[in-house]
Amino acid sequence: MHHDAPMYLCELVCPYQPTRTLRSANNNMLEVKRTRAKAGDCSFAVVTVSLWNNFTNGH
Repeated sequence: MHHDAPMYLCELVCPYQPTRTLRSANNNMLEVKRTRAKAGDCSFAVVTVSLWNNFTNGH
C-alpha cells in the first residue's frame, strides 16, 4: 500500500507477509482476515482483499 488511501481504509487491509520465504511474498497481495461466521466472509474487508488477491494473481 502506498498510503494514498484514507487511514480508515488502510487499517482494514494489511500487506501479506508470509512467515517463510515464498515467491508469493512479491505479488503485492493483502492478508485475508479470518472470520468465524459466513456473514463475516461477506464483510467489506474480506471481500475486497479477496478480489484484490485474485486480481493480482491473474485469475
